[in-house]
Amino acid sequence: MKTLTRRSVPETIDHATSYSDDPALADPRTLISMLRGMPRLLNSLIEPTVRSYEWGPARMSGDWPLIYLVFVISRIPDIEPWYQRVATDRVLWQACGFEHIPSYHTVYLRFRELEAHASAFESCAAQLMQKAKARDPRVGAWLHIDASEAETHASPQHDCQPGEGCPTDLRAARLHKASVKTAAETRREIAKRPTDEEQEPIAVDGLRTTEVSATEFDHRRNVFRFRSG
Repeated sequence: MKTLTRRSVPETIDHATSYSDDPALADPRTLISMLRGMPRLLNSLIEPTVRSYEWGPARMSGDWPLIYLVFVISRIPDIEPWYQRVATDRVLWQACGFEHIPSYHTVYLRFRELEAHASAFESCAAQLMQKAKARDPRVGAWLHIDASEAETHASPQHDCQPGEGCPTDLRAARLHKASVKTAAETRREIAKRPTDEEQEPIAVDGLRTTEVSATEFDHRRNVFRFRSG
């Protein structure tokens, strides 16, 4: 894969973060197996969250960060209904290192304690992202912020060069600029559609969306160019 630079055209990796759409990643046993297969990563998550005591009875065995992640991927927002669902799943608890299934009260307290160790989970996530980046340098190369819309006077210009096979007979140097209202309504219509299906163009106020089929950076003129239509 080519080396990325500051002038590289940003790319989108389709479905890169569609974790909830992957049935395997939504299965707790798959998650446990994957983390057990990365002992250094798992230990970096477990060790900072273990509390040691010089007196009193020892705590029951079990990897609380692991069972907490099982709770997170369940997409059940509250602990109690989740606990009621897994309270009799002895195989699941054993896979997370528990010899006995703890009570709901114990689970609630231990999950509350993990709130003070958010940095351990963030560090674990950072290590996973580093592994992904080592396989594909496009991971984390660009930052996209979906924020409030803003209006600009910038607009694309018709820039077909001789011999490029212009797909239109348009000869105006500057293309028509949509109003703020039209642009906002078009974005709302696009947002309603599934991202993994081929879509028909959207027409709003007489304007029709067209797909950008190619992009490039013109180093000689120091401008980005795109092909559409």
